[in-house]
Amino acid sequence: MEMITEAVGRCRQVLEDLVKKGANTGMKPESFRCAIETIKDAVNELGRRALEAVIANAESAEDVIELKGSRHRFKQVTPKNWITPFGRISVDRRYYQQDSGGEGFAPIDVRCGMVDRFMTADVEEMAAFTAAMLTPSEVECLLDMALPDRPSAKAISRVIKDLGTFFEEHAEAVEEHIAEADPLSDDGDVLAVSWDGVMVATRNTSGSTAWREASVATISIYDSPDDDSSEPDRVDARYFARMPESGMTTLIAQIEQQVSQVQQGREFRELVVLCDGKDTIWDTAEQSKALDGAIHILDFYHASSYVSGVANAIYGEGTSAAECWHRRWRDKLQLDDHAVSKLIRAIKRAMKTIRKGTKRHDVLRRAVSFLGRNRERMRYAEFIALGLPIGSGPVESACKNIVNARLKRSGMRWSMEGGQNVLNLRVHLKSDRWNATWSTYLNRAA
Repeated sequence: MEMITEAVGRCRQVLEDLVKKGANTGMKPESFRCAIETIKDAVNELGRRALEAVIANAESAEDVIELKGSRHRFKQVTPKNWITPFGRISVDRRYYQQDSGGEGFAPIDVRCGMVDRFMTADVEEMAAFTAAMLTPSEVECLLDMALPDRPSAKAISRVIKDLGTFFEEHAEAVEEHIAEADPLSDDGDVLAVSWDGVMVATRNTSGSTAWREASVATISIYDSPDDDSSEPDRVDARYFARMPESGMTTLIAQIEQQVSQVQQGREFRELVVLCDGKDTIWDTAEQSKALDGAIHILDFYHASSYVSGVANAIYGEGTSAAECWHRRWRDKLQLDDHAVSKLIRAIKRAMKTIRKGTKRHDVLRRAVSFLGRNRERMRYAEFIALGLPIGSGPVESACKNIVNARLKRSGMRWSMEGGQNVLNLRVHLKSDRWNATWSTYLNRAA
């Protein structure tokens, strides 16, 4: 306790001197900033001394410790630097080992949750949280402004790897804890599932770069709109993202597991699969038992862009006639139960006026085929009347915010493992489930 008493005395003296100085000389912006730094330094010094005293008091004094039925004998004191929110401290740890040799341990590391760690949990969380948004070098610069001693970019990269790997290897336990601690909202009566792909620069074993499709999914809960003219409210959502994988196998498994979990003990008015026009997506949705009985909806804005392409092919790109035609059919799709059939007939009439084999004719031909395949998924007037979402904006936004904003910055290319480690952090952050996820990591990694 003598160490604490001395530290408190020094801190008190510094603060008293600072107050007296301010009273005698007055306060100006520069002196105020200096006062803040002086207070921070004093408090950090006190924090380091107090923490060192806490650790010293918790250290083992025994010569022999029993661990898992084996006797470990004290061998030596080994110092280790820990980065704390008050600055860097050096901890003299008593190291124990069996007489036969082999791997030993430092009891104080176990007691403080610092086994194989060099940052205290709060500093490590700062590094992990910000690394979900920024590069390690940017995180280093940010923490340099916030902490007396900041971890290096290399150390931050290790945190990303450790945490991302933990989430990957303990995905089931993480999901169980989130379901218990921070489940999807009880509000809302429509469960909507969307997924899509986004191209990412990956690094091959040979060192060359290849652009491959990563995948992103959203599990959203919507509340019924207040009236017929308004859109349903998205009250909560979870995000999932995977680095490129054939058939999006892992992502689809996560979607199915999440849908089954959310539906346990709870009934939704409707289950919706809301995606763009890729045939592979709809094939997967139709084959999934977890999504059996879901209403399939083609993203309205994807459909609208198709109609825009048709209008440009008929009347010329960017013309007022094309814009008017597009606007008219876009509105009809939302108001008329038979709009798709009428649109197909209108396109076929236009095709008769355009020479076969031309690019314009091919655009119309492909549009007729597309609309025919997706007719049942484009019953927008009916979907709107049912209070269902018709736009996959959330998953499109997720592609940009989860993947593009972090993995597609200038010059970036990723290994499969490195990219997935970052995504594993980012999806929990963007899903507003960071606290539940982090507590799982602390509890299992302590």
